[in-house]
Amino acid sequence: AEGRPVRVEVAYSPGGRAVDLSELVLAEGCTALQALQASGLLERHPEIDLAVLRVGVWGRLCPTDERLRE
Repeated sequence: AEGRPVRVEVAYSPGGRAVDLSELVLAEGCTALQALQASGLLERHPEIDLAVLRVGVWGRLCPTDERLRE
């Protein structure tokens, strides 16, 4: 079951500098990958390769299936 809505931000930071930031409201328990997909980031930046993409939450590397919370 989906939980309450949570606010998340998705940032693309090549070279450590944020160049694309999206604020989203998603269902609690969504994954990092679902947030990436919902943000439209992958469509705006086709150079991103999910096979080598490094994903993090608050500066800590995490797998794309990590569940997000507010």
